Amino acid sequence: SDMDPLGPDSPLVFATGPLTATQVPMVSRYAVCAISPLTGFWGEATSGGKFPFRLKGTGYDGIFITGKSEGPVMLHIENGQAQLIRANDLWGLDTYQTQAAIREKLGSSRVSTACIGPAGERQLSYAAIMNDRGRAAGRCGLGAVMGSKNLKAVVVGGGRRPEYADKKALNALAKDAMAAIKGDLISVALKEYGTLFYMDMAMALGDVPAKYYRKSVFPAEKISGQALRQKYTVETYACQGCPVGCGREVKDVRPDLKRVDGPEYETAAAFGPLCMNYDLDSIVEANHLCNAYGMDTISAAVSIAYLMHLFEEGVVTQEHTGMPVPWGDGAAIIQLVHMIANGEGIGKLLGQGTLGMAKAFDRDTQEAAQVKGMEIPMHDARAFNGQAVSYATNPR
Repeated sequence: SDMDPLGPDSPLVFATGPLTATQVPMVSRYAVCAISPLTGFWGEATSGGKFPFRLKGTGYDGIFITGKSEGPVMLHIENGQAQLIRANDLWGLDTYQTQAAIREKLGSSRVSTACIGPAGERQLSYAAIMNDRGRAAGRCGLGAVMGSKNLKAVVVGGGRRPEYADKKALNALAKDAMAAIKGDLISVALKEYGTLFYMDMAMALGDVPAKYYRKSVFPAEKISGQALRQKYTVETYACQGCPVGCGREVKDVRPDLKRVDGPEYETAAAFGPLCMNYDLDSIVEANHLCNAYGMDTISAAVSIAYLMHLFEEGVVTQEHTGMPVPWGDGAAIIQLVHMIANGEGIGKLLGQGTLGMAKAFDRDTQEAAQVKGMEIPMHDARAFNGQAVSYATNPR
């Protein structure tokens, strides 16, 4: 597209599906769409939680946003009424602080917020949009599009429900779906261990990339769903209307980290084996920081793994980075996450993603683990041929 993804004319869309807010299970999803600042193509990210039900509950199926506000604002839609509210007091807050401040400001716990953190405000090319504490519309940099419009948050509430053409048939469909979900082994695994249940199985299939996509064998038992539960107190939660509950909250990581979200499989694989890092504390913390800053864990971690690869090759030295970045250094990973979010030092370059990094260091761009500018996720294209075709041909 010729349109600047971060220009005021560039549209930003929040949309629910036709089944959202019905009694059919597992339908609490919303999609955010815009031209991706990372790729220049169609950008789409989805998320769960309560936000999708509450967006549908406003009486609208979706929101179409263009233009740019003069100063920071939040969009509040409740029971069919929409208003823009000044949000200067929220600008600069992280995503958890923003959500808490909005609940206090509106004096209501019956609203859900989708917001950006400092990464989106800075228009980092892979900034995420966060809702319901730690749920992420993570990919494609759509948080940067929100930031470019000075839109700090979208807040929704309401109890409206869709009208049904055939309520009896819908109820029967919902009942069948519920039985199928509850009787499925993957549902049991997801309930017990979250998306991290897949880690050891995925390694057996050759699906988890390690050492910047150069290996596929690693000590999976150190960062599996079981390992997480053995090391910490882990609580579970579900998105609205979901009988499984794959969401994780990890408690008492450190005295100052009492309760944090996740990590999900993608994040654990990216900050874990992709960086040859098997220190769970640093993986959990890196995930929490990305959530708080509001940025995509996949693009951030792949960029860090690429830096570690370039450091090993001697292309990048301590002069560039200000510190050693060897494989598996959890402390360096944490430091780099801060630097990316704040645009400091080498973090500024890492914030452009692997394609920008390859060009900056005059490397063959084939070495950058990306498609059309967006970093490849934690499914190795060599494990499943269909996945490779999908990566190569899709706009996102």
